[in-house]
Order: sequence, then C-alpha cells, then structure tokens
Amino acid sequence: MKEVHKESKIIYSRLDYSRIQEVAELFANLFIQEEYLIKNSKVSYENYILATTVRAKHAATTGLSLVAICENTNKVIGFCINIDPYSEIKVDRSSYADKDPAFEIINSALSGLYDGVNLEEKPGVNFSIYALGVASEFQNKGIASNLFKISEQVAIENSFSVILTDATSPGTKKIAEKLKYTAINEISYKDYVFKGKKPFENIIDYYGPILFKKDL
Repeated sequence: MKEVHKESKIIYSRLDYSRIQEVAELFANLFIQEEYLIKNSKVSYENYILATTVRAKHAATTGLSLVAICENTNKVIGFCINIDPYSEIKVDRSSYADKDPAFEIINSALSGLYDGVNLEEKPGVNFSIYALGVASEFQNKGIASNLFKISEQVAIENSFSVILTDATSPGTKKIAEKLKYTAINEISYKDYVFKGKKPFENIIDYYGPILFKKDL
C-alpha cells in the first residue's frame, strides 16, 4: 500500500489488490444502508456486492483510488473509488448487470444525469469521483473530505483537466459545495420516471442526484 497522507491515526493510501475485499464489503454495506439511490433501488446485497467487487478490482488496476485505514486496527474504514470514464481499461459489468433489475434503474438514472452535458470524451481528461464512503462509526470526522481532497491531488498528478462527481446523497453534495465544485445538472428523485413508474418518489428529504464539476 502506498501511503499518501496520515492524520489523527487515519492512514490514507492508494487502493491496491490487498484491500479489494474489504473495500467491496464496506462499499456494499454502506450504500445499501445509507446511499439514497442504491438503497431505494431495492437492489439485493447478494447482487450488489458482485458489482462493488468488480468496481474495487477495476479501481485497484487503475491506481487512481484511495482507502482510509484505521491505524489502530489496520482495517479499511473509508474509500474513494475514482475512475476515468473514458479510459481504455473498461469495467466489466457482465458478471452482475443482468442479475438484478435494479441495476437498470440505477444506470438509467445516472446516465440521465449526463444528458446534454458537454464533455471531452477521451482518456486522461475527466477524473470522476465515482463512489465515496466512510464507515458509520468514523463519519463526521473529516475523513470523507480528506478522501475528496487527496483525490483532487491524484487527478492533478495524473494531468486530468476536469473532476466530476455525482452527489446522489446529501453528504457528497455538502463536500462538493464546500470545495467549490459547480453544479451542472440535476435530476429530481420525486419526479424521475423509469418505464412508467417513479421508483424514487418516496425520497422527500433530498432533491436528487446532482452532477458537480471542477476545472483543474
């Protein structure tokens, strides 16, 4: 593990293959319990952990992602999955995409967030903070913000021009606004329609996914 920062007994490192399973499990548990889009899509844990495992393996391959490790326990307590959406190294979704109809709902909503957004569609330009999470007992300690800030440094070191993030829940929105990201598109959970139904209409305490952007 390549340590990049340490603060208050939390070690921030690049994600590598030794931490894939820990990240996949934390990712799945957190998002099914707390993340608005995933929780309300009704995706099963058994199917969602297939997706988070694929994502964690891909992230370890590219070297752009981060983990936060508790120094006392040597356990992963936070992660930031960062991707280049136009990289030639693609995520293989074939192992999970057709196993649960919820994945179609999730992907449709996130794809719609990018409708009409003008991006340079080539590798090495757009750095996406794809998934951010911190274990419940370590939340509200600045760890998520640190993962965000260190990710910005990773983007700069790798000569990306733009950082993007999808704020599908209030926590990411708060951090993005604090770090001076600009909201460039949004979708209403309450009004979102998928195949004639409104799968997220019960979400009333958060407007909906917001696409944030920062130029580097």
